[in-house]
Amino acid sequence: MGVKDDVKADLREAYPGFSRSDIEKILEMLRQAPAGHAGSSVGAALEPVFPQASSRLVSASDGDRTSYLIALKGACVAALQSWPDGSDAKPDLSRIETFVDDVEGDG
Repeated sequence: MGVKDDVKADLREAYPGFSRSDIEKILEMLRQAPAGHAGSSVGAALEPVFPQASSRLVSASDGDRTSYLIALKGACVAALQSWPDGSDAKPDLSRIETFVDDVEGDG
């Protein structure tokens, strides 16, 4: 299983319970992470909101961690762009998974 498959598997498990606010929090954590040291620090920060991603990041190799973070950040951006403010109707997960598949990089 590749990194993109890992991201999609983690999203399949957690996404149904996410609110727009959760996605915004995840994206903010990803944006604030220092370059080069992001994996383990983001992994710890994500634990309360997205434990699946947290455990994956803690155990991943540096290369896989970087690829995972890139795909996850893109998935969050895609979700928010497709999710109208004030709406409870989140975008379909298949739409987000398609975006993950299209992300450049390993996987």
